[in-house]
Amino acid sequence: MIDPACTADLCDETEGAWRIAEFPARSFGAVASGDGPVRLVHLHDDNRILFDVLAEPGNGSILIINVESASRPAVVGENLAQRALENGWRGLLVDGAVRDTRALATIPLLIIAREARPFRLRTATRGKEVDELLFGGLWVRKGDRVVIDEDGIVFPK
Repeated sequence: MIDPACTADLCDETEGAWRIAEFPARSFGAVASGDGPVRLVHLHDDNRILFDVLAEPGNGSILIINVESASRPAVVGENLAQRALENGWRGLLVDGAVRDTRALATIPLLIIAREARPFRLRTATRGKEVDELLFGGLWVRKGDRVVIDEDGIVFPK
């Protein structure tokens, strides 16, 4: 495990070894920093696939959830966060919105998202787990490591 105490120190000590995500993140979980290998999910308005993925053993992974939706619905709430915690996930990194923020703040899990929204939508367009996606201006692949703290989100080159 990389010491995620300070992404700024990591970037200073090993200049040029990190890719920095351009992501306006807010922390919503009770854990503010962490690191781990990533798994990737691409969603539209429907988050049902998250129930399947987060039921699997997380083994300390961080799930990056990319949301493609004009309405920007919340795709993670208290129930999904609890499921992630119970199954050994280290965190959820949501390129989209979350809800149930009071409850999320009590769950000992790294939960980072762009914003909070009170509603969710369901459509016929089911999301899917993917091997690669664009996140914060960077191409990220399944299995890449990520380090996250209050200063930012970085991936080793």
